[in-house]
Amino acid sequence: MGSKKETQKPATKRIAVIPGDGIGQEVIPQAVKVIQASGAPVEMVEFDWGADRYLRDGITVPPDGFAMLSREFDAILVGAFGDPRIKTNIHAKEILLGMRFKMDLYANVRPVRLLDAALCPLKGVEPKDVDFVVVRENTEGVYTDAGGVFKQGTPDEIATQEDINTRKGVERIIRYAFEYCRSHTKLDGSPRNKVLMCDKSNAMTHAGGLWQRVFKEVRSEYPQITPQHMYVDALCMQMVRDPRQFDVVVTNNMFGDIITDLAAGLQGGLGMAASGNIHPGKTSMFEPVHGSAPPIAGKNVANPFGAILTAAMMLRHLRFTKEADKIETAVLEAVRRKMSTQDVGGSLGTRETGDFVARAVSQLSLQTAAKFKAYVGDPDFHDGAIVQVRRESHELVVEIEGYSGAHYSVRFSGVKSVKSHRPEGMVLYALSEMEDEAPSRSFHFANSRQPDEEGGDSVLEITAQNCSVERR
Repeated sequence: MGSKKETQKPATKRIAVIPGDGIGQEVIPQAVKVIQASGAPVEMVEFDWGADRYLRDGITVPPDGFAMLSREFDAILVGAFGDPRIKTNIHAKEILLGMRFKMDLYANVRPVRLLDAALCPLKGVEPKDVDFVVVRENTEGVYTDAGGVFKQGTPDEIATQEDINTRKGVERIIRYAFEYCRSHTKLDGSPRNKVLMCDKSNAMTHAGGLWQRVFKEVRSEYPQITPQHMYVDALCMQMVRDPRQFDVVVTNNMFGDIITDLAAGLQGGLGMAASGNIHPGKTSMFEPVHGSAPPIAGKNVANPFGAILTAAMMLRHLRFTKEADKIETAVLEAVRRKMSTQDVGGSLGTRETGDFVARAVSQLSLQTAAKFKAYVGDPDFHDGAIVQVRRESHELVVEIEGYSGAHYSVRFSGVKSVKSHRPEGMVLYALSEMEDEAPSRSFHFANSRQPDEEGGDSVLEITAQNCSVERR
């Protein structure tokens, strides 16, 4: 007697949520709302660590706080820290830097992706041109607060700030960058194949010399990846001049902090930027790049996309790939339709933007449940012909003219691959989905011509996350 094979559900993951201060308390609830809409099997527990609690009881991190996070949670979603009521920002230092250092979250990973050409201040730059990743060493450098002040307040005052670079720290972050390059693709599905190490070894000879030696040794283990090097000042210039040339950039703590803010400007500002603080195999922390922004806190104007994309990055890290894909697709749709805050061209508030993305994610979930199988649509669609296949922002668009003159735009988002042979002029029979499992869905334009007829060898197959058909 046969038995039915049961599909195992993914294990529920536990996420600690720490909104923090300022706009963190506004954008993180939107990210939580979107995670819930995605259907990801997670349990979220909120903690009130931040300025309000510190002012109330003097506690920054409870005893055993970091050990508890490592022991009881799979990931941490953080908002922002910083409050003008606390001049020293001691709570921010003890919570955020404490989390990075004491939990040894040594890899700060910041994807730099342009979702829409209108968001980039550079002329003629399209989404495909800005798709690189900065890997920043996260536990050493000048952020260790090593140094001191001698004869403070006198004309002879001396201040020293030590830049700490260990062989262990440098080697593991460089190796992480090469491994990331080897195992991650770009948004269009093409492989990453370049790792650029950024330093200032012509001036910082001791620290830079260590980075140079280690980079040379590690790169020899990855012959399939092209190693590159730039000084940090040259990198900043080239990033603005031509961002197309970058793939994976690895650098130290301070330079990584600086160049990722510049990079965020290429993708629409700090409000669009996500990041992860990662130690492979251990509980890792994810936070949007922006700060607490006290001047706009509480006004419902902060951009929640950075927090929402950070949530997607966290879900992908937890191997909830489908849910992460849905969130990223929904944000792309929101940007394209300008259902966003004013800083990126919309007119919505923080909450309203989060609501739109959550609804879009819910709709994508429903679409996944009832999968697209075939489209003949209006009666003349299946007797129409493909007029043009073109790129439009982050989408691939197939323009079709029906036999009666009606026009259709078939839009594909999250395109992974395209198989194409003389598609223009192809006379259609149908558009159908060949695979069941999202997000790797293969859409096939069936040709109504026979193989021995003119145009009968035309082919157009597109692997993408989602497809929609509009009649114009």
